This record gives sequence, structure tokens and C-alpha cells, in this order.
Amino acid sequence: MSKIGKAFWVHSVDNGFCRVNYVTRNPKGPRLFYCLQDEGNAHGGVICYRCSHDFEPSHAVEHPKILFEIPEGNSDIEQIVRDYLTKE
Repeated sequence: MSKIGKAFWVHSVDNGFCRVNYVTRNPKGPRLFYCLQDEGNAHGGVICYRCSHDFEPSHAVEHPKILFEIPEGNSDIEQIVRDYLTKE
């Protein structure tokens, strides 16, 4: 997947905590950290969190799905996030 036009780039995958970690930059330059974490259907499904520099989720936030790079791997969480990002 091309990173062109994407604001949030895949940084890493954390299979143990069922999340895909993302990095972006704000207009002033510092890196900002986010993750898309699967909370399960009973708890809202995939949720976007703002994270600390070590990708510890801080609080839920909303961002347009179109801004996220789609993960390419075959792990369960990458497939879940890929489905979440590509469905209307």
C-alpha cells in the first residue's frame, strides 16, 4: 500500500494487544502516535486511540478512515483493521 496521501503510517503491529500502531506528524513537526485496537464487537469493534510515545493507548479519538495506511500483513489484527478501514 502506498503511503502517498496518507496521514497515518503503519509503525508496527502488536498482536498481543490486538492493535496496529500508527505514526503521523503535526504541522509543527513532532511525531504523534495512534493505534487502531480491536476491542471486540461487544465493546465497539475497532477503536482509534491517541497513544504515548511507546504506543500505550491514552484516550479514544475520531479520525477519518481514509487517512490511515492499510496494513498489508496476514495476522488476525491486520486483517481486522484492513476490513475496518475498507468497509463503508
